Amino acid sequence: MRYLALIGFLALAACGQPAPEAGDGPQPRITGGGVIDYGSYQTVRAEAGDTVASLAQRHGLSPSAIGSYNGLAPTHRMTEGDELVVPPQG
Repeated sequence: MRYLALIGFLALAACGQPAPEAGDGPQPRITGGGVIDYGSYQTVRAEAGDTVASLAQRHGLSPSAIGSYNGLAPTHRMTEGDELVVPPQG
């Protein structure tokens, strides 16, 4: 009987806690310029109709640099929501 009470107590105690998910940790933040900062790298997210060049220009980046860093031509048409990694500055 004690074991059932302990199990019931533990089950109730866990009800208010969200289950941990894979990849829990620091969440990305969006900087003022729309760059997504993941901590160790940054990305920019495509909008509908973007090409690598239009996405780069909107964020003040070099189309050829961001394209070559991601293995894409500046004329490559992006899909809304795609993210390109910003080349490291330095």
